[in-house]
Amino acid sequence: MPTVNLQILGRATERQKHQVVEDFTASLVSVLGKSPEHIHIVIHEVAPANWGYGGALMSAAATPTPRSRKPRRR
Repeated sequence: MPTVNLQILGRATERQKHQVVEDFTASLVSVLGKSPEHIHIVIHEVAPANWGYGGALMSAAATPTPRSRKPRRR
């Protein structure tokens, strides 16, 4: 039983989620030969405040970094 866990940043509409589920299912049926009724797809919508990248939260990506920070010594 294939299970796909998909994490996306932000929100998707019901229509978009429906399309994603259809497309992933069709791909797994085509490539793996699995039956659609055995395919599970879980969509996790992650708020930008809960997603970090490059040492910063995505919710802070639009906010400039304070210049008063001193670089850390290694």
